[in-house]
Amino acid sequence: MLELDPLRVARQEECIDKWAKNDYNGIADWYPGTGKTYLAILAIQRVEKMFKSNYIISVPNDIIYKQWIKLLQQFPVHLKNRIIVKTKGTLITENIKYKDVGLYIIDEIHEYTSEKSEVLLDKTMIEHKMFLGLTGTTNHINFKNVLKHYPIIDTVTEYEAKSKGFIAEMIEYNYGLTMNKRDTEIYGNYTKLINELMVMFDNNLMKAQYICYGGVNPANGIRYQSGQWAMALAMKKGWSNKLDMNIPAHVEIDRKYNPSTFITQANLLLTIVQRRKQLLAFTSIKQETVVKLLKKFTDTKTIVFSESTKFADRVGLLLNEANIKTSVFHSKIKTQMRPGKTGKLVKFGAVRLKREAIEGLTNGSIKVLSTTRSLDKGLNIPDLRFSIITSGTSSIDQETQRKARAGRKEAHSDDPVLNVNLYIKDTQDEIWLRKRQENNNTSPIFVEKLEDIVYKPQPNYFNIDDL
Repeated sequence: MLELDPLRVARQEECIDKWAKNDYNGIADWYPGTGKTYLAILAIQRVEKMFKSNYIISVPNDIIYKQWIKLLQQFPVHLKNRIIVKTKGTLITENIKYKDVGLYIIDEIHEYTSEKSEVLLDKTMIEHKMFLGLTGTTNHINFKNVLKHYPIIDTVTEYEAKSKGFIAEMIEYNYGLTMNKRDTEIYGNYTKLINELMVMFDNNLMKAQYICYGGVNPANGIRYQSGQWAMALAMKKGWSNKLDMNIPAHVEIDRKYNPSTFITQANLLLTIVQRRKQLLAFTSIKQETVVKLLKKFTDTKTIVFSESTKFADRVGLLLNEANIKTSVFHSKIKTQMRPGKTGKLVKFGAVRLKREAIEGLTNGSIKVLSTTRSLDKGLNIPDLRFSIITSGTSSIDQETQRKARAGRKEAHSDDPVLNVNLYIKDTQDEIWLRKRQENNNTSPIFVEKLEDIVYKPQPNYFNIDDL
């Protein structure tokens, strides 16, 4: 049910007016949870007043696709039959050219920044008269690729969303943890090796990534293969295929800076970086802490984010063992055998399990959803009041989107939402956390004790006589 708050509706109408003044073309950059879906509905209504049109709505994933399909059931038949909703993957794979489209809408347009997605931004595949892009984050490094096609015509910042009550008040904690002795030693060994290897790549991890996978040179916009990057770095270090191997100094240069050496070392570096990241993401102290937090806030509908399907599965198992009803949602969910209505074992496929996980959290039959990046975007459950982020990257976009899953304003409720970020103190985990929280408007509270995390913290009062 869409929340028809008069102040919000007035702001949405203002946005659509700006869109109309820009010849019905542009992008609305509205903070997550502020009502972008309703903007799309208003746009369709505005166009329908002028003429009967055909509409195409492109979405980035199946979650948002299903939400739109459900929403369309509320549309009158004569309009619903002229609206096509498809995922970007389907549109690209089908490679069908659509003509005479009145209004083309792209939901979560920040997901359309890749070279592959760019065919959906111009009129190559979808010929359209009008365009509306919707996004809640424009911090993506490649968002300029989108702006080449359409301008931003209106913005609702996090500050405006909070000040006008479009999103719920958020109480946010950063909970610092310490790994056990074994994990700490392993982390130290990984870090020492990473630091040694990074010297070869001028302390620039991106150079190692280019050597392993290739990439676009930002200086000229040309994509080079991995071997070309390795050759370029080798020659920069003084290597040449014309080195005289009779000269000891040349032998040493070849040993240290041969392109094949850079390829080997780059692969080793990225492997160790990934292993260190997995260690931080899966460490047992985070698993234990999630269980303790959910035991403390037992009656609160919760989503738990992680970077690992293994971690999400483990958390789901531990919480269910603690009698906290939990479902798991991620891309690698496996088929399960469960008792059917007759008592016989029935095969439950991944699609069914994912659907039931979302439905269970929505209707309250489960209290916790353990997930990964799969639900960073698109999940819309209004009464979701608690989010736990167990690990993440340095991405500000990711931080914004994950917090927004539990930041939606409930009708007739001023209750705040709670977000807890878990991190390992004095590690790369803390560096990533602080990076993605730059310009964070929620002013997270750093704590080191579970009892310091409260849902409705009392204000800190002081005695005037103490001044």
